[in-house]
Amino acid sequence: MVSVGVVGAGVGASCFVRALSRRALRAQVNSKGLPLRLVVYEIGRGPSGRLATRSSREFADAVFDHGTPAFHLNVDDEDEACGSSRFSSIVHDAIEEGALKEWNCSFGVVDAVAKSIRTVDPATQPQMLRGSPRMSNFCAKLLDCAHESCSVECKYGNLINRTAWNESKRKWSLGSNNIDDEHDYLIVTSALVGHAARWRSLFGNDAIAPLRAGNYDELSSTLDEIDAQETQPVIATMCVLSAPAAATLEHDLYHIENHPMIRKVVVDRQSGAVVVHSTHEFARMHPDIRAKKSVISKYAGQSDAESEGTVASAMLHAFADAFSLPAALVEPQWGPFAHRWGAAFPSSNGLSQTFHPTMNVAFAGDFAAQCDASNYVQTAGQSGCDAADEIFGLITST
Repeated sequence: MVSVGVVGAGVGASCFVRALSRRALRAQVNSKGLPLRLVVYEIGRGPSGRLATRSSREFADAVFDHGTPAFHLNVDDEDEACGSSRFSSIVHDAIEEGALKEWNCSFGVVDAVAKSIRTVDPATQPQMLRGSPRMSNFCAKLLDCAHESCSVECKYGNLINRTAWNESKRKWSLGSNNIDDEHDYLIVTSALVGHAARWRSLFGNDAIAPLRAGNYDELSSTLDEIDAQETQPVIATMCVLSAPAAATLEHDLYHIENHPMIRKVVVDRQSGAVVVHSTHEFARMHPDIRAKKSVISKYAGQSDAESEGTVASAMLHAFADAFSLPAALVEPQWGPFAHRWGAAFPSSNGLSQTFHPTMNVAFAGDFAAQCDASNYVQTAGQSGCDAADEIFGLITST
């Protein structure tokens, strides 16, 4: 049995698991005496990372895809030649399996200065894809890929805070408050376990990121690159509007121009669910807010709860003003609640080295690969597929 530990359960990790499971099935690894055991560790309550979905008990029909509301595929002849069609293949399979669907949304552009709204011809926009019935189902379906040659276990609610590489045994030990596991290979799809500065800022102590705590010389340059990465944070504010307020919004997706605070609004007119996305600049001005019910707050402690409400209210008022909606009409039935994505949209060119075969470790995700600024989902997913190729090659060569 060959065991692989996967840190994170976002699209990079999910594509890694699906791609490695496929490779195992095609190559009939089991017949070689090498069945695979994949264990996924995720701090959240479920899979998906920034493809997360939040729901409301009070409004069962309201779904908030508050990280990445939709994505599209970039495929051309060059992509096919260099192999990035592997992610495309995974996407098309997810569509056939019902985990993704085409989002035939209507687009609008709001000029916050001119107070004008113009409709955008959908034919000029790329075809958008959404998880079905919610965005998080995409990653959940990808992880549902076990077969006789490959088992998949997901351990949610676990913050990996200990790592150790045993050179003599050639195994990785991973630990949290609840687990102490050992694996032959390690896949890191979350930059947090290697990012010392962010680890300290979140958890407020002198502990450094788990991978750095091991003082691994071979990984030092890779970890330095992770620590030097800059991100473009976003705050997503969620609420449920009344039916009259939702009825005034004609489009599913709005891009906001010339506004210092908000840049995108996603609307479900049927349920009244609205997600307002901040500008990167506004999110940088509020680095410490954490949602009261977020998993980060569970481990790091709740920061000023009032600040979350203050920021959420400010964004909701900015939304009402940009759309020239009367304040009385924008009294939400639920919310507003804010969630800050602090590690969103890495602005680097990825890592110089994503695979360290002598230590049985690989890195995957949008932070690891050279990002296509127009499609972080595809970048992360393809990175996971590439890591699966590397690890599978290493497994079958030993």
